[in-house]
Amino acid sequence: MNRKEYITPKQLENEIFDEILVSGGRINIIELQNILSVELYYIERHIQLLLEDRKELMEVNGELISDYYIEKIIKEIDETLELVGDLKLSDISKKFDLSTKFISKIIEEHLDKQKVELLNNNNDKNKLSEQMKLLYGCRLELPLLYTQNFISSHIDLIRSVFSAITIPTNLPTILSAYNFHPSLFHKLLEELINENKINGELQGNLYVPKIFSKSGQLAVEQFFSQNGYIEYDRLRKLQFSNGRGYLKKKYNKGVELESCFISETQLIQVNEAIDVALSNDEVIDIRSFVPSCFS
Repeated sequence: MNRKEYITPKQLENEIFDEILVSGGRINIIELQNILSVELYYIERHIQLLLEDRKELMEVNGELISDYYIEKIIKEIDETLELVGDLKLSDISKKFDLSTKFISKIIEEHLDKQKVELLNNNNDKNKLSEQMKLLYGCRLELPLLYTQNFISSHIDLIRSVFSAITIPTNLPTILSAYNFHPSLFHKLLEELINENKINGELQGNLYVPKIFSKSGQLAVEQFFSQNGYIEYDRLRKLQFSNGRGYLKKKYNKGVELESCFISETQLIQVNEAIDVALSNDEVIDIRSFVPSCFS
């Protein structure tokens, strides 16, 4: 028998909560058994009641953690991030001995709350609470967290690099040349292209600038107009995306063959030659007056 034998449920809950406060907002449940001298069964039972009653508490991998402890984590992350520009979630995880999944979750929740509070204050950052000003403008792109300044400098560099590109270029080449962060690079590049801040398109891992696409399109149209056909191999050499689809749409009366696309005029000429041969009861070798690529 010990001094806790007749402790009331409410008193036990209060003592558990007090110990969380004393420990700075985080305590291991096993430690509570030693501190309070109460069997673990009763502690765990009343922890569940405490969690239901106090929404500012949570249980994480056998530990009790309070909202204000989470706020301290966010503040420390903010202070460190401002110094270095980017942080690996794995490093934050090691520092606080918490899983990267949990760290990611609390950061995402903080940023979501920040957006809501910002919206409620007409997007005026100065009206945000001090806690909500933390990590302002930061961006989480697993496995890293970035500051607004880091993102802005990345965007400026990406726009500068891609504005100078005039021919199709492999993205891995750009990544290695400028030491971009891969996950952030791909995300920002897609956004900039979708917002028409970069004039080009992505074809898998290949970036094709619009200036190149337009010149390729002009070359295709000129060749097709002069010759009445174009080979698909020529389209590929010009890095012309969806060449067949483009030709079918632009020249809807043309004919799609296995190796090339022919114009309506070319088809009419072939049919006329056949009609003349038939009317004269002659044999005609079509290959003699059509390009060798026709098949």
